[in-house]
Amino acid sequence: MGLLREAIDLNRYLTKENALSRRITFYAESAVYHRCFKGYIRYILEHSDLEICYISSEKTDPIFSSNMPRIKTFFLAKLFPYAARHTDARALIYTMDDLQQFGVKRSPHPQVKHLYAMHTASSTTMSHREGAFDFYDTIFCIGPYQKEEILAREKKYALPPKTLLEVGFPYLDELTQQHLAAPPSPAGERRVALVAPSWHEGNLFETCMIPLVQSLLEGGWTVTVRPHAEHLVRNKKAIQEVAKVFEQEARVHLELDLQNSKGIQDASLLITDWSGIVFEWAFARESPVLFVNTKMKAPNKNYMDLGIVPMEIQIRDHLGVNINLEEVSKINAYADDLLKNKKRYVAQIKKFREQNIYNFQRSAEVGGKYILSLL
Repeated sequence: MGLLREAIDLNRYLTKENALSRRITFYAESAVYHRCFKGYIRYILEHSDLEICYISSEKTDPIFSSNMPRIKTFFLAKLFPYAARHTDARALIYTMDDLQQFGVKRSPHPQVKHLYAMHTASSTTMSHREGAFDFYDTIFCIGPYQKEEILAREKKYALPPKTLLEVGFPYLDELTQQHLAAPPSPAGERRVALVAPSWHEGNLFETCMIPLVQSLLEGGWTVTVRPHAEHLVRNKKAIQEVAKVFEQEARVHLELDLQNSKGIQDASLLITDWSGIVFEWAFARESPVLFVNTKMKAPNKNYMDLGIVPMEIQIRDHLGVNINLEEVSKINAYADDLLKNKKRYVAQIKKFREQNIYNFQRSAEVGGKYILSLL
């Protein structure tokens, strides 16, 4: 049934009747990336009378139940590479790394512009495979450090120049607005820790999650554990083991619905390893982070070849406190101290955000205008 639905949607996407709608096409590998596109889509719909196409490879993508006017939706997973090769879209917008390097290839139609919208504020080097962005025409950069890295790679390897648009991060803007709209906390800071690791080998789930949570409980904290989307695919067993250990503990919540940001909004402290959530937390909440120094997340082992220190390393000395794995058993003490002194970090976080994030609170407008300019 799934492949039949794909075949129907593929034919529907490529019909002459959808030629105008197809000019702007968004593609999401999974449901979680819908949040990266929402701001651009909203701007386009509000500032034009155009229809657009949205393709997702996950049936649970919110786009399929949104009923937004002038959006035509398509489910394509196994058949998406065929659609990518045969589309004649003017603007084809991805959050997907490694275009042309694996199954999904560029469209040969000369009018198709392949755009990459960053879905994390991490570096373009350390956290992505080498060459992840080489075959895109335009990159929506979140900050100047991403632009610097891409320019340095183009120069070092004599790559064709890309359009490096200074956009920013619409999802960060949305989280900031959600936080500002939330009712103020009652007197006294809530002791709710959000533990949100990355998915790389050696992350918190695979090294120290159980003693970490136990230490927080001993310190009187309530704990929300929020796995990375990739971890749900790559290592469900580790998540299930943690769930089993704490299944009778009312103060431990496992948040598996990653479309829901409630766990982020309700928490008073973030604990992570090398997850990109640190940018969203620190910059939207203006609140520091407790970092655990696990093995680095570095899919690209050559990340220092450009001579630029990746942002995810830089931030650890600017946005919070670092502890080593052997200190996890007393993490509750570090958590208490950071919560008590979090106001010390506000000015530093604001300054770092101003220096490193483009167009804070208006990024969707910048990206949306550019997409419309391609028609």
